[in-house]
Amino acid sequence: EGETAVMALPGETVCVRAVAWDRRVVPGLEIGTDLGPQQATSGWKAIEVVDPSAEAEEKYEELDNVRGAVFRILEKQIRAQAINTLISRRETLDEASILADDIRTLQVDIQTSAITVVRSIGEADSRERLAIKTGLNQLAFGDMLQAIEQCDDLQGAETLDAATEVSEVLYPPQSDII
Repeated sequence: EGETAVMALPGETVCVRAVAWDRRVVPGLEIGTDLGPQQATSGWKAIEVVDPSAEAEEKYEELDNVRGAVFRILEKQIRAQAINTLISRRETLDEASILADDIRTLQVDIQTSAITVVRSIGEADSRERLAIKTGLNQLAFGDMLQAIEQCDDLQGAETLDAATEVSEVLYPPQSDII
């Protein structure tokens, strides 16, 4: 009674609690007491008031960060594929082996980065972020893992011709990742 509603502003914290009464009225029991309505009260809960436009801006920034991370993964993958195309132009196995090491390092970094992005996206995120999460997760444990395994074969090649053959087998999964 006599309470006025006050509008809370964004950034402020409002404390609320629930108070409820039942409608019980039990007059004159044998023990000589009247049982009236009972009250139950919850504990206080603090609620921070958020500006809807600030919340939308924050979600946009988070999505932009995920897109940026995906773009960096794409750049690394293009670089790894470009290096892979150079193997067939090498004249010695030692030169090809150096490139194979570089490619494997990049492929591992690409998969690790993809897994990091996947883990950063929560289950309650937007549909777009969840779609990115699903796609990256499938790539990380599909084509990216296959590319790493083929890089292992590339590093183990004992002749320049064998390295060139493995390089050609590696190219399609790299394209699928892109």
